[in-house]
Amino acid sequence: MGRIAEELRSYLAVLRESWPLIIAESISSIAWLVDTFFVSLLGDVAVAGVGAGGYGSWLLGAFNTPFYVGVMVLASQAIGARSPDKASRVTGESLTAASLLSAAVAGIAYLIADDFMLLLTSDPVTAATASTYLKARVWGLPGLTAFLVLDAAYRAAKRNRDILYASLISAAANAVLDPILIFYAELGVAGAGIATASSFYMGATVLMIYPRKRLGFSPWPRVPRGHALRSLALGLPTFAERILMNSAHGFYIGAISRCGSEALAAQTIGVRIESIAFMPGFALNTYASSAVGQLVGAGRLEEAKEEGWRIAKVAFLMMALAGAALVAVSLYVPYLFGVSEEVAHLSMIYLLMAAASEPFLGLVFALTGGIRGAGNTLVPTAINAAGIYLFRVTPSVLVAALHPFSGVACPVAIWASMDADVIARSLILTFVYRRWLERLARRWVS
Repeated sequence: MGRIAEELRSYLAVLRESWPLIIAESISSIAWLVDTFFVSLLGDVAVAGVGAGGYGSWLLGAFNTPFYVGVMVLASQAIGARSPDKASRVTGESLTAASLLSAAVAGIAYLIADDFMLLLTSDPVTAATASTYLKARVWGLPGLTAFLVLDAAYRAAKRNRDILYASLISAAANAVLDPILIFYAELGVAGAGIATASSFYMGATVLMIYPRKRLGFSPWPRVPRGHALRSLALGLPTFAERILMNSAHGFYIGAISRCGSEALAAQTIGVRIESIAFMPGFALNTYASSAVGQLVGAGRLEEAKEEGWRIAKVAFLMMALAGAALVAVSLYVPYLFGVSEEVAHLSMIYLLMAAASEPFLGLVFALTGGIRGAGNTLVPTAINAAGIYLFRVTPSVLVAALHPFSGVACPVAIWASMDADVIARSLILTFVYRRWLERLARRWVS
C-alpha cells in the first residue's frame, strides 16, 4: 500500500510541473478547432482545403525541428550542469539561424504552393483552396520559428507557466482575427491563414519580452556560431524524422482523399478534435526531454531513466482518459461543424478508432522525448520513421491503389493502419528505453 501511495505521489509531482504545458498544448488545439469552425461555415470544400493546406504547413514546419530539439536538449543539459551562459548562447544563436532559414523556406513555399497542393490532393478545387490558405499562412513561418525556439528554451528551464501565458495570448489573437478576416474582410480561407500567421508573431513577442530573471538566462538573438551549429547537428536526425513523418502523412492524406472528399473532410475534423486529446501527450513529450535532459546534464543518469519512465506512465494514463473523452464526444461534436451528415458520421467513426490508440500514443510521445532529452536523437528518429512507413503508409497506399474496399470501408481500412502504427511504435520504444537507455544517453554539456 505504501509503495502504491509513493507511486501516486510521484505521478502527481509530474502533473504539478507539467500541467501548464498540458493546458498550453490544449489551447493550441482549441485554436485549431476555432479555425475549423469558422472555415466550416464556408462549406465542405473549404474544410477539406484548409485541412490539406494545414498538412502542407506542417510539412514546412519540419525546418523548425532541428533548432527546436537542439535548444531543448542542449539548454536543459546546460541548466542541469549549472551553465546558464551556455544556455544563453545556444538559444540566442539558434534563434537567429532558425529565423533566417524559415524566412527563406517561406519564400520558396509561396512560389510552389499551387503545384505542391496538387500533389497532395487529387481534387483540383480542393487543391486550389488549399493553396490559397497555404500562401496566406506561410508568411507566419518565421514567427512560428521564433515562437518555437523560445518555447524550447522556456521548456528547458521548466518555465512552464510563461509558455501557458504566451499560448493564451496567441490563441486569443487567432480567435479574434478569424471572423474579422474570414467574413468582414471577405478573405475566406486566406483570412484564416493570415489570422494563424499573425498569432505566431504575437506568441513569440510575449516570450521575448520577459526579462532574464524570469528565465535564468538570456534568450535574445545572437550571431550564429558554434553553438548554433551544435544545436543544428543534434537536431538534424529529428529534422529527418519530421520530413519522413510529414511525407508519410502526405501519402496517408493522399490515400484518404482517394476515398472521397467527404472522407478527407472527416479526417480534417476528426484530427482537429483529436488534437485536444493528443496535445497533452505532446506536452509530456517535451516535459520528458527537459526533465531527463537536466538530470543527464547533472550526471544523474539512473535518476534520469526512472524520471522518464515515470513520465511515460503518466502519459499513458492521461491519454487513456483522453481516449475515453473522445468516445464520449464522438456522437455529438462532429455535428457542430455544420458539415453534411455523411462527413459528420465519418468523423464520428474516426474518433472512435483514434480513441483506441490514444494510450499508446502517450507512450510514443513520452518515450521519444525521454530518449532525446538523454542526448540521443537518432534512435527515436529511426523507430518512428520506420514504424509509420511500415505499419501506416504501406497499407494505406495499397488500399488507395487497389480499391479493395468502397464506401465507408475505404477510410475505415486506412484508419485501422493508423492504430496499428501507433501501437507497434509504442511497444518498440518501450523495449528500447527500458533495455538500452544507459547505452544511448550522451552528456553534451558539462
